[in-house]
Amino acid sequence: MNRFMVRGVRVSARSFFALVAVLTAGCGGRAVKAPAHADAPRVTAIATSTTIGRVVVYRNGVAYYERRAHVTGDEFVLSMPAAKMDDLLKSLSVMDLRTKQPAPLAYRTDVRPGSDSLVEMTIGLSGPPPHDLLLSYVAEAPAWKPSYRVVMRQDGEIDLEGWTVIDNTSGEDWNGVRIGVGSSSALSFRHDLRSIRDVQRDTLAASVPFATPPRADEADAPGAAPPSNVPTPPRSSAASLAPSTEPIGTAHFESPIPMTLRRGSSAMISIVHERTQGELAYLFDPSSKRADAEFPFRVVRLKNPTSSVLESGPVALFGEGRFIGEGMPEPIPARAVAFIPFALDRQVVVERKPLTTRESIAKITSVDHGVVQAEMRHAKQTAFLIRNRQSEPAVVYVRHMVTRGFRLTTPSSERLGEAQLFRVVVEANAETELAIEEEAPIARTIDLRAQGAVATVEAFLASAPPDDPLRARVASLAGVEKRVRDGELRLVTLQREIAAYSERAAELRAQIAELHAARTGGTLQRELERLLLDIEKGHARALRDSATVKDGLTVARIAFQNAAADLTAAGPERAVTAQRSAGGG
Repeated sequence: MNRFMVRGVRVSARSFFALVAVLTAGCGGRAVKAPAHADAPRVTAIATSTTIGRVVVYRNGVAYYERRAHVTGDEFVLSMPAAKMDDLLKSLSVMDLRTKQPAPLAYRTDVRPGSDSLVEMTIGLSGPPPHDLLLSYVAEAPAWKPSYRVVMRQDGEIDLEGWTVIDNTSGEDWNGVRIGVGSSSALSFRHDLRSIRDVQRDTLAASVPFATPPRADEADAPGAAPPSNVPTPPRSSAASLAPSTEPIGTAHFESPIPMTLRRGSSAMISIVHERTQGELAYLFDPSSKRADAEFPFRVVRLKNPTSSVLESGPVALFGEGRFIGEGMPEPIPARAVAFIPFALDRQVVVERKPLTTRESIAKITSVDHGVVQAEMRHAKQTAFLIRNRQSEPAVVYVRHMVTRGFRLTTPSSERLGEAQLFRVVVEANAETELAIEEEAPIARTIDLRAQGAVATVEAFLASAPPDDPLRARVASLAGVEKRVRDGELRLVTLQREIAAYSERAAELRAQIAELHAARTGGTLQRELERLLLDIEKGHARALRDSATVKDGLTVARIAFQNAAADLTAAGPERAVTAQRSAGGG
């Protein structure tokens, strides 16, 4: 086991800051010579007592320690394994509480790293003794583990209790220590600070205007590589430095009462005990990989009442004096609302209806020879049919992700992360429909000569002022288009009528021919011949009407094409009119 030494006394590697003194009785603040060794360093009177007063354990594998020491001399010496120097050099701070000045540190660099090699660190102190020091440092420690208990109440609130499990593996007892826990997004890693780094420099010649700096891949070359099981901190890149879309934040909980925790033991410490808002509900999340396509999760909805993050941990749920389930939430930011799923009871069924879309004009930017440049409003609707098969009302939250580039037009209840939540109350043994609509602007070119284009533009301009010139011209163009549509419809009717006359006439001619061949037609044959004459007259009339309609349709089509081609509106003037129209709608 690696151990630190304070002049001849071994202590554990995790508690080398116990600073066990090497004192000679009665030495006071005078320098005392070490045993008769040629290279033995001098050691003055050092710390007579050191106590650990505060420990804050973090989730990234380290803990922050604070100790106080009373030193009766001008300096003291620490001896520690060379392999532990890097953690010490990164974080050690020795502050004189009287002068508020940090103490300088000196240590040997000619000791080869090894499991048994020790490095002596001399800490010098200025001013007259004695000295009261505050020592702080960061050392490896197991991460703390949170656990929660939620008790449902009848008044729309819940009792939230939070605990943390702390493991003391430091190798020493924590006596009367204030213990806290914290978390953040801070990285924690090992780094070689002890090794001497020689930079290979080029000889400066007349043809070389600048010295060559060390390459990035050589800057960290000296020293032992970190163990393979230690994650390497991310390099600077767009991916690793991009900020999270949903920041979690930091957490810090500290017990106000000092406690004692023996080495090799663990303890549970309360981190939160508050009443907060909460309710039992259902959460339907069709975008989640864990979600069911038909049944929502049974959840407890609660608000984090603290100013710190509630880290992810098991949550035990109780209601009406009994255990109702447990869940495992993601980290809950400060003052944020979270949903903790704990059951899938199939009492509520959600049916997702087919997606529907529609388009309408939002703004006309220009009209040039019958070609309209417009900003379209592309809307799509997602609908859900929610059935409650219970004998009591159910509160259902539907989580919906708005499509990128779209804007939500249906008001939501609240936002959860990057998604929107819609709260629906479904009565007992009933069903309710929820329709969620979102829209996005789309630039579109509309040719007024295309089928249905005039009607679309006319519907948009219906909200414009009556004296709007474009509105009047489009209305006139719509009238011409109506004549074209009426003519086309009349022509189709006449063509069907002509076809029917032709078919009936052919049947009568065949029947009259058969009666004539049999020479027994008599009265029937004469009746059929009279009917055929009427059919032929109707056929001729339909042909004449068809020709007239075709001529009129040709004129109407040409008039429509010309009117559409002549329709032009200036860009700036049209933009003002369009905005006024959109505002009126």
